[in-house]
Amino acid sequence: MFTMPYGPRWRAFRTIVHQLLSPKMTQTFVPTQEFEIKQLMYELGHKNDNEREFYSHVRRMSFSIIMTSTYGRRIDSFDNDDVRASAESSRLLGKIMRPGSFIEDEIPPLAKLPHWMQPSRAKALQYAEPVLWAKMRLWNRMKEEVAQ
Repeated sequence: MFTMPYGPRWRAFRTIVHQLLSPKMTQTFVPTQEFEIKQLMYELGHKNDNEREFYSHVRRMSFSIIMTSTYGRRIDSFDNDDVRASAESSRLLGKIMRPGSFIEDEIPPLAKLPHWMQPSRAKALQYAEPVLWAKMRLWNRMKEEVAQ
């Protein structure tokens, strides 16, 4: 939504987001959050031998709340394919969101060239592939589960 241009599609998306994040609707997320916090407390008390495990437990809890709320999937371990795909997407997005990652950021007229002439287009498409794969993997899995 942050990168969408303003228009009818943006307004429709904003309406949906506001409905999903209304105070009444967010109350439906509380049981999941409470469960994951209890699980986090257990993990911190029984499976927390070093600082790295501490951060893994906190990340797992946060990611599990998001995945449960969004896709209905609980993440019970930090060693999970969804976690790895998300981490890789985050790493790539962090890399490309830095100003100057692409020459077109520095010289905007280059972005107006035909696609085949844009200097960073191949690199951008290469970065986009795993990010889109991770996102669509979750979406397609959810569509299959709803269809069954």
